[in-house]
Amino acid sequence: EQGALREALRGPVDAWHSKHKSNLRGLLSSIHTVLWADSGWVPVGVADLLDDKQVRKVWMRANLLVHPDKVRQRGGSAEQLALSGLIFDVLKKAWEARQ
Repeated sequence: EQGALREALRGPVDAWHSKHKSNLRGLLSSIHTVLWADSGWVPVGVADLLDDKQVRKVWMRANLLVHPDKVRQRGGSAEQLALSGLIFDVLKKAWEARQ
């Protein structure tokens, strides 16, 4: 079931990723467009991501929100768990590309 959900949700996440490639600032400033409705994420603007320290802080906050183990601990639905895994993978790869 989890694999089928991941595939069903892959389209919007892939589109989000393709739009920003490995531009971590772009991904973080638009992550709200791929998150579930009641995620609790407060959108950040590019102006909030001007220096590396701010980028790291927002990236860490995003990872805490979408890390599959954290979503599971908060009692997230199967759909939220599948979506969080996809988003987490994109953010991780973008962070590694930035290093």
